[in-house]
Order: sequence, then structure tokens, then C-alpha cells
Amino acid sequence: MTKAERLNWFRKSQYPYSINFDMKIGNTVYSVSSHFNRTANESLQEKAQRIILNKL
Repeated sequence: MTKAERLNWFRKSQYPYSINFDMKIGNTVYSVSSHFNRTANESLQEKAQRIILNKL
């Protein structure tokens, strides 16, 4: 495979299933759905840090 073909294959196989799940904590069920923007300007770590620091 060429480099472009390998990168394309990796991107397609990186998340074969969406990251969605339900978790029960006590008597409450939390449903988590995630979506990723390929053109985002910040990483997940940067986004989480920004949100946490804005809450302080």
C-alpha cells in the first residue's frame, strides 16, 4: 500500500464503532454519545482542559 492508502485505511479502522454507551450510577442511567469533528482546532485533551479551567 502507498502511504496515502495506509493513512486512509488507518483513519477508517481507527474507530470502527461509534463510542456510545449507557452507564447506570445509582438509580440514574447516563447515555453517552460522541461525535468527532475531523477539522477541529484542538485535541480532546485541550478541549477538556479549556472547559475545566473555565469552570474554576
